[in-house]
Amino acid sequence: MTTHLIPLAQVTDPSRFGRKATTLARLARAGLPVPDGFVLPVDLTDEQADTMIPHLLSALTPLAPHGVIARSSAICEDGQRASFAGLYTSRFCPTDPASLQRAVHDVRASATSTAAHAYATARNIAYNPAMAVLIQPAMRPFAAGILAAEFGRPPMRWRIEAIRGLAEPLASGAQTGEIHDGEQQIIPAQQTEIVLPATPEELQLPPGEWIDLPLIDRTHERAKIRTSAAGLIHLHPADPRPVLEPPHRTRLLELALVAADVLDLNSVDLEWAMLPDGTVQLLQTRPLTCSLPDPSSADRCVGDREWQGIPASPGQATGPLAHLSDLPEGTIKNHVLLSGNIGADAAAALLQEPAAIITTCGGPLSHAAITARELGIPCVTALPETIAAVPTGTNISVNGLTGRISSIPPSVTRLERADDSTLESSSNFGTAIVVANPASDSGNHDGLPTLLMHHPGHPVIRRILSSPTVGPTGLFQPTETPSFSTLPEGYTDHLIPGLGRLAWPNDLGLLPQQLLVLNGANVLHQRRVTIARPAASGSVKLTADLGFGWSVGGWGEAAFEGDLEGVQGGLPALDPAFL
Repeated sequence: MTTHLIPLAQVTDPSRFGRKATTLARLARAGLPVPDGFVLPVDLTDEQADTMIPHLLSALTPLAPHGVIARSSAICEDGQRASFAGLYTSRFCPTDPASLQRAVHDVRASATSTAAHAYATARNIAYNPAMAVLIQPAMRPFAAGILAAEFGRPPMRWRIEAIRGLAEPLASGAQTGEIHDGEQQIIPAQQTEIVLPATPEELQLPPGEWIDLPLIDRTHERAKIRTSAAGLIHLHPADPRPVLEPPHRTRLLELALVAADVLDLNSVDLEWAMLPDGTVQLLQTRPLTCSLPDPSSADRCVGDREWQGIPASPGQATGPLAHLSDLPEGTIKNHVLLSGNIGADAAAALLQEPAAIITTCGGPLSHAAITARELGIPCVTALPETIAAVPTGTNISVNGLTGRISSIPPSVTRLERADDSTLESSSNFGTAIVVANPASDSGNHDGLPTLLMHHPGHPVIRRILSSPTVGPTGLFQPTETPSFSTLPEGYTDHLIPGLGRLAWPNDLGLLPQQLLVLNGANVLHQRRVTIARPAASGSVKLTADLGFGWSVGGWGEAAFEGDLEGVQGGLPALDPAFL
């Protein structure tokens, strides 16, 4: 058992002290500015960790007028391929034994969370729940934030996000910081409150009282208290002013370059804090697991049905909108999730395979945005608040590369023809509609071809396909097998790996480029289809486009997954009158 405190600067073994602590110790030994602290190793039991609390407080209290912070330093955390960003716990607390004991227990317990295990599985990593705890004095910075930079090849790509006070609201996605990027673009912060560690006396003050807020030149300005809890004080934002000036930005980039050199990294993701005397402290440094998203336009409202945000994870997705705060259990998959921020709830939701996630605050360097990039889920942040008025179930298109969001009207509009042929006999369309029953669902659909959902095992509906007065153009079967055994003359059976089969009339020429699954007049799901190569005679093989976020959800409670084998029982039954 460890019988003495282990200073941060002395730790060297990541298998005992975790990656976060050992990386900071390595930087401190190289002369970079890192706050002092102590580390509880992974091999302590809870009882043994409890015995260290008085010793920690004896050493830290004289250095911590604003309390302390207990931070995770897990064995799996901050790796080259997996960051575990936002999946472990950190806790600010006052310098009393009961508060610090609870904080240490919370940090250690976060290693066994369901979300951490699910994330490791999604990243194909063998999970090790061992957790060390780093305890440091809580700093009261003028500003703090996150810097991400790629140095592999010129020109260097970088981005800095900064807010007044602590960086925790920025990392959690609760606030959108001031953004600086490699094109020198500056997007002002959208900061609704300032969070700082507090003295015991300040924690006793009621809301509405005023305290001194530190400024960069060692002066102060007055700020009104909004609330306080867990060692932190929440303040109404001060007068708007730039968070970082060019010299501050230069200093941060210089530190990032040195840190990357010390750690032998081509890219870094680091958390920093700037004190009122102008000095900078490094709070966390890890590899950048995914490339930085490209900057976007600052024009956030672009139309009645379109919104512009900050791209946080590339890819495109289409799916029904779901408000994360009102989402019923088990309905995350294949939905476009709308959240007020991309904090802990959104990070956990990302592990349940949503089509995309969009938020009204936060930025691309927040924890959940990092996780979205690692999992290949499109993500757009800092959207206008007006998007919150979009009703649940509205079909939403997300472009995580440009940051553009649009809603798709419930009435289906005719798309461009699949080719530009001028032959009068050609009748090719970009889109075909999939419906459950022709009598109730097919309609006219602005002249688009209609495919009737066909369940394997039911006879092929010759009468429907042979009668132009009924409506459906062909059949869609949501499984790859079996093939259509009999089809009317003039139809071809088309295999689409990953999606199912189409019975398509030859006289319509090219197959549709995408399928829209309808429930009445509402678009439930959208899927692109592209021709791969011809297969055997009498059958054509196609490929379902499996690009970023093309989400094919279910009909009713079923979900289109993979080749859809075995899910036909959850699809709607065909009306016997049409068999």
